[in-house]
Amino acid sequence: MRAIYFDGSKAVYREDLRIPQCSKGHSLIKVLLADICSTDKEILKGYRPDFRGIMGHEFVGEVTERTLSAGSSSESLTKAAGPAYTAGRVGRSTACPVRS
Repeated sequence: MRAIYFDGSKAVYREDLRIPQCSKGHSLIKVLLADICSTDKEILKGYRPDFRGIMGHEFVGEVTERTLSAGSSSESLTKAAGPAYTAGRVGRSTACPVRS
């Protein structure tokens, strides 16, 4: 998998990241387009010094795998976008906390 990965000191382009496994009640999304937002820029400046991971959480993608949990609808999503896309509806982003 390709991604921009923050290793704690710098953002690095990588092509060797493992594709995540789709756990029960979740979806696997193939990212078609990702964007870098102010949170990502702040991480590069030291905001959230404990963060290690993939940057660019604002995205548009295609659901490639979906596992149902008990009581879930079998209706399938074909497109998804984040970070404000939650449980099939647009909602407040939890990925970008409000900062003053």
